[in-house]
Amino acid sequence: MEDTLDVTVAYHGNNTHNPSIIKTSFNVRKLNTTLSIIPSPPLKDGDKIYIMGYLEDENKNPIANATITITFGNKVYNVTTDDKGKYTAIEIANSSIQQGVVVAYIGDNKYATSLNKTEYYVDKIYTKISVNNIDQVPVGSTVTINGTLKDEFGHVLPNTPIEIDIMVKLFNLLQMKMEIMHIIIPYLK
Repeated sequence: MEDTLDVTVAYHGNNTHNPSIIKTSFNVRKLNTTLSIIPSPPLKDGDKIYIMGYLEDENKNPIANATITITFGNKVYNVTTDDKGKYTAIEIANSSIQQGVVVAYIGDNKYATSLNKTEYYVDKIYTKISVNNIDQVPVGSTVTINGTLKDEFGHVLPNTPIEIDIMVKLFNLLQMKMEIMHIIIPYLK
């Protein structure tokens, strides 16, 4: 954004010289700014996301004490740059929502506006399901299937919907607190 300044230059004269006056104008522009976002390493669900970067002018000088507006999902809040022009905010990664972020600096009477945006990619956590061996059972009998669903960190995932497919018959179950599932074996055709 530019402002036009009008200038009048005048010589008032003396005993020998007549006065002289001239008017001119020139444009004054705000210094351009750059608002960076430091890339994040790969994230897992529940990890801390460090939203950070730098605000600099066109000469690569840091801009301190500037307000940066951060929009993360539907959250909007402000942080202030430090003496190195750095801003930082912390959020929690969630694989069930879009992890987009927009950072903005509205500028002031010296500096122009800056805007930047990025996406944070959140990998889903791997899971592993285990089932204990089942002995041979007669038709029409009840069998207990013991198993556990864990995440990649070894945490048991209780009350999580799972499927058990036996002889093309589909059972939708919730894993119980003790990780035990009871199924009646269907008659063979």
